[in-house]
Amino acid sequence: MELLLFEPNEFERLYNCTAYNVESIPLEQRQHKLLGIGFITLTTIYQANSPKSLLNKCPNMHFEVLYVPCMISMWKHTKNSHCYKIMFYIGIIDMLTLIVNGWMTGYLGYFGAVYCSSPRMMYILGAWGLGFVFDQIFLILFYNIKKDVGVRNRLSKLFWP
Repeated sequence: MELLLFEPNEFERLYNCTAYNVESIPLEQRQHKLLGIGFITLTTIYQANSPKSLLNKCPNMHFEVLYVPCMISMWKHTKNSHCYKIMFYIGIIDMLTLIVNGWMTGYLGYFGAVYCSSPRMMYILGAWGLGFVFDQIFLILFYNIKKDVGVRNRLSKLFWP
């Protein structure tokens, strides 16, 4: 990302599209309207296999439409528990990640966009999505470590007063 911001000439040299002609594949063949509509619709309705469900090893579906009421419910408990604060932040990051992974992927697929048709936008969206995914992974690991430490502290007080 620093190349794009601070050294645009180097970015152009490394990520140029001189070897690829966007028009070599007609727009009609690059457009995936049904797939794009599917991505947008499914992102709006649900998010399947969230990282939380992968950690628990159980298939789980979080309805995106119901995400906001869940976030409001978690917000009410953030004063009482640090774990709710972490879960609330994970929810915000998840909702922001879905903008790129679902809606933007569907939009770009619908209109047949490829990297060389708009390289800066694709690069920024890719960095945005990847950054939020890494943020989620870190927060979920942090949450699990915090819960594990809390359980161990309670057990140690129970068995070794």
